[in-house]
Amino acid sequence: MWGCQFDSRPRAPIAPDTLSGNTLKHGRVTQLAECYPYKVEVLGSSPSMPTNNNSNKSEANMKMYILVRDEVSLGFAMNSVAHASLACFLKYAGHRDMQRWLADSFKKVTCKVSDEELQEAMSAADNHIVMTESVLGHETMSVAFCPRKEWPECFANYKLYR
Repeated sequence: MWGCQFDSRPRAPIAPDTLSGNTLKHGRVTQLAECYPYKVEVLGSSPSMPTNNNSNKSEANMKMYILVRDEVSLGFAMNSVAHASLACFLKYAGHRDMQRWLADSFKKVTCKVSDEELQEAMSAADNHIVMTESVLGHETMSVAFCPRKEWPECFANYKLYR
């Protein structure tokens, strides 16, 4: 069981808040990390990530691929990758592989691909979500694929986005 405690003993008055004029009279603010449920494994001031003792090492190899069209500018690519990752999670949140990925891996691979490679990937792997950009006439910017352990061979040939 974990809990969050703070010292509520009376303290000397604190100076008024310059914006609101309020004066705090008692107590302290507890750091958010001190209330985090994984505090049991704290090393220093940051909590360690939880570990699943029942996890299988092969699950740690699960990856989410996000493919970005090579003609997309860096600014649009950054936004598209962020949106693609979140949209993929939301779309496949109940999927067994997504749950395993969240628990054991959380690895993402972002690649820059040609239009032909993007079509090849979408044909080779199911469970994906396409991200478009309305400002650019709803052009496809990127595609995120639900995490899995094994990927079609073509994915190994795509160049990493750097």
